[in-house]
Amino acid sequence: MDGCLTLHYALAEYGIDSRVEAMILEVEGNGTHSRYGGKGPHYNANGTFNGHAVLVVPAADRLLDPTL
Repeated sequence: MDGCLTLHYALAEYGIDSRVEAMILEVEGNGTHSRYGGKGPHYNANGTFNGHAVLVVPAADRLLDPTL
């Protein structure tokens, strides 16, 4: 989430529109499987975020994941 917001505000400085979107992310490899936001991305009562986020940049027709 932090990486998406940082990039979102940086792009806004150059007049580039973007939006943060919550999503479910599944990662598989070497016999392991991890799922983030599996019951739906959401905020917990303590303010932490459970899930994954990406940055959508419509003008560039791109979806960016600054955490990878």
